[in-house]
Amino acid sequence: MAEQGKYRELYESVKAKADAADALQERLDALMTQAQAANERRITAILEQRRPLGREYAARRNWAGWPDATAAVFSRPAPPPMDGRAGGNGGGPLLDEAAIKAQAIRLGLDPEGYYRQAQKSAVTR
Repeated sequence: MAEQGKYRELYESVKAKADAADALQERLDALMTQAQAANERRITAILEQRRPLGREYAARRNWAGWPDATAAVFSRPAPPPMDGRAGGNGGGPLLDEAAIKAQAIRLGLDPEGYYRQAQKSAVTR
């Protein structure tokens, strides 16, 4: 088109692409600003004495990789299991069938019914 002197048509055809590129550049700048702010918040949350562990990530473009690469250093250990490492798997409390039926007899109740009721109440705990 330029050889033919059709500069206006060339300008109009390229203007739409340039406007779209400008919008994408603004969006990219906003995303980069958000990412840098998020990385700065993550780094300021780290204790001061542990920050030197990330010297190789000192360049701003590498900040996102530093907390991820050193997550093992900064993460807290998993809490102990709720059963106090007794080896239970959360299957509920164990019922002593003989003791429950003996108690039902002492109370003058049906032993089988009393045991079934104890099983139901143990499951719902």
